[in-house]
Amino acid sequence: MPTDDPTRPTGTGAAVLLASNRGPVSYAFDAHGGLTAKRGGGGLVSGLSAIGPEVDAVWVCAALSDADREAARRSGAELDPADTGGRRVHMLGIDPRTQHEAYNDIANSVLWFAHHMLWQTPLEPAFGPEFRARWASFESYNRAFAQALAAQAAEGAAVLVQDYHLVLVPGMLRALR
Repeated sequence: MPTDDPTRPTGTGAAVLLASNRGPVSYAFDAHGGLTAKRGGGGLVSGLSAIGPEVDAVWVCAALSDADREAARRSGAELDPADTGGRRVHMLGIDPRTQHEAYNDIANSVLWFAHHMLWQTPLEPAFGPEFRARWASFESYNRAFAQALAAQAAEGAAVLVQDYHLVLVPGMLRALR
């Protein structure tokens, strides 16, 4: 189904997609301003490292540092397979403030506690104007993932969305697909 809409599937995408905040690679600047890649941190990277380059898969992740954002910018978001162990990795260069508000101010400061039932319900959380502004960043963050997944997915692709940081992605992706 040819289309000019980059958020609609073209049928040529990957059969398996993984969406997570952290990816399988992270970058740092060297002394000369160049980029050096290293294996990404966290248990998800370890757990899914068995997905190798022979699998028709794309890992969609966020650029978490200035060096990550520069790598995503230089590569057009699809990272060099030499840096990723041959895996296809699509790194989203999301605005740092949006990423911070979505990840720290909503996902880790609100949703984590809600999922673990750790609020003093009569007192917190408070959903005032400041929260709503940060929630808009959370929606924007999740929308960037949903759009990238829709653009990368083959017809009938399996899409694995990691954890509560991306809790809005499945509904957004269904709407796009």
